Amino acid sequence: MRFEKRMNSTVASLLGSLAFLAAGALASVPAHAATLGVDFSPGTSTDFGSSTWNLGWSFTANSNVSVVGLGNWAGGASFPQDQQVGLWNSSGTLLASTYVSNSSVLLGSAPWLFASITPVQLTAGQTYVVGAQGGAEYTGEVSSVTFAPQITYIADLYTSNGGANSPLVEPVLTESEPYGWFGGNIELGVTATPLPSTWTMLIAGLIGLGVFVCRAAKNRPALLEAA
Repeated sequence: MRFEKRMNSTVASLLGSLAFLAAGALASVPAHAATLGVDFSPGTSTDFGSSTWNLGWSFTANSNVSVVGLGNWAGGASFPQDQQVGLWNSSGTLLASTYVSNSSVLLGSAPWLFASITPVQLTAGQTYVVGAQGGAEYTGEVSSVTFAPQITYIADLYTSNGGANSPLVEPVLTESEPYGWFGGNIELGVTATPLPSTWTMLIAGLIGLGVFVCRAAKNRPALLEAA
């Protein structure tokens, strides 16, 4: 009985140490990092003034990745009203939408105003469209842009849908302007993986625990006889 208590206490102590090491190592790794679907430097695009169209662009997902936020270009004047931004699949199904305002989170260089959404999983090889309703100022003819490596840009898109505050619809027409109309943008979430050193510690600890338990089990008869 004393042997079993001593062994259980030792195993519990080892497991506690492993949990502490793993928690400490994993805490040093961000839960996720995010990157914008597209971005560019201020001054490299043309401000076309207030939009009367829904504006956006299409892209293909290069890998399975999630969209965690939607945004709208904010490099011109402040929004005259909150701007609705949407994400559609290749069938025209609206996967997510949200409103961004002048008080939303400012991200990127262009810059962009973003709002978080419930993550939407993109499938590698599938085509998607992001777009924003009319009303805000918009930009285009960007001389140099950076796209996230998880996606491939296809074409600029627009849909004329009434006045300056036209409701959100999927943009479907294109004029193949250089790097499209912006318009909407996406924020991609990338789940972080534990650092290699973390896995090394965990595996080494589990192996050590296994060796200890096996040796203790083998030595148990001798210890019981000695008792």
